[in-house]
Order: sequence, then C-alpha cells, then structure tokens
Amino acid sequence: MAAIDSVIKLSLTIMSQRVGNARVNHGGLTESFNPDSALAALARRPSRHYSSNAPTGVGIPAASLQCTGEHMSDDNEPRLLFPQLKPFYDKVEPISWLLVRLAAGLILIPHGWPKLMMGIDAVAQRTLAGRGIEPAYPLAIALIVLETLGGLCVALGLFTRFWAAAIAIEMAVIVHAHLGGGFGWTNRGYEYPLMWGLIMLAIALRGGGPYSVDRRLGTQL
Repeated sequence: MAAIDSVIKLSLTIMSQRVGNARVNHGGLTESFNPDSALAALARRPSRHYSSNAPTGVGIPAASLQCTGEHMSDDNEPRLLFPQLKPFYDKVEPISWLLVRLAAGLILIPHGWPKLMMGIDAVAQRTLAGRGIEPAYPLAIALIVLETLGGLCVALGLFTRFWAAAIAIEMAVIVHAHLGGGFGWTNRGYEYPLMWGLIMLAIALRGGGPYSVDRRLGTQL
C-alpha cells in the first residue's frame, strides 16, 4: 500500500506542477490544488480488499474468492440423487480414511508375523538370499519390522507418514523382484505389491487423518 500511495502522490505532484498556481473552482468555491490534501482525501475513502493472486491490473474482491480450497468442496460436490443421505455421508466421510489405513496396515501384519516366527536368519536365507537379494540380513530385519510394527503403526496412525513411506519403498522393491512374472498375482506377478505400494504412498502423502494417534498427539511428519 505504501508503494501505491507513493505512485498516487507522485502523479498528483506532477499534475500540480503542470497547473502551477491555478485554482480549482468547485461548487462556487475556489481552493488551491494540494497533492497532500488530495492523497489524504483518497485515504479516507472506504477501502476494498483484493486478492493478491489476481493478475496485474485486475482487482477481484476478496469476498468473491473465499470459496477456495476446502471452502469450495461443497460447491464442487456432485448432486446427490438422494439428498436425505447427505447428513449420513458428512458423518461417515472422515471414517473412510480410517478404514483405508486399518485395511492397509492390519492386512500387512499376517505377512510379517510368520517371518517374525521364522527368525531373522531364516528370512534372510530363504526369502532374500535365495532370490539373490543382498545384503540379506539387514534387509530381513527391515522386512520383519515393516510388516509387523510398521503395519500396526499405519493402522493406529502413529508416525503414519514415516511408516507408510517406508512400506511403499519395500513394495517397490518387491514389484521390481516380481517383474519377470508379469502383472497377475496368480502367476507370481507384481499386481498385489503394486496395489499395496500405491495405497501406502497415498497414506504417506495424506498422513494419519482425523482418527489417528498423530492427531491426538498434535504432531506428525
């Protein structure tokens, strides 16, 4: 605003220099032209707030731009065939992300628990080294931790982004290992780990959501 005032004052000053000692006749009264007085009169006028995102030279009232982000969600929602269901949808919508998290995290644990019972050495030799994946021992530890503790933390929404991102990386490695089997999981393809990895990636991007331990703690990655 200071820059705009300076430009206006400069313009009024130049105008004053051009008219010299001329006096302005307004309503039968004459008065000397004073740029400072004119600027003060402009400052007393009611101001309108404009969005800083508007293109140069174009002012858009801020009130007309309030429907942005989450505020536009209601306007952008498709029309319900049964409007009576809207209160129900509004109530259960936050739970939908909880269901995604619970499914992705808890269904992973039955894959990690047998590995935990087998032990690190057995997982390293049978699951990893046997397929040419090295270093097998530290990767076996990571595999067991991610598929047990990591799955539980994703389900609970505890340090959600860290665990979901780590599991997504694990799934990317598994996808790479199964590329030779094609897409279909029935032929030992990469379909299942690809789907799981994409879900974990989405969870890592979104975070724990409203029903999570992260939200209760008031902090997240």
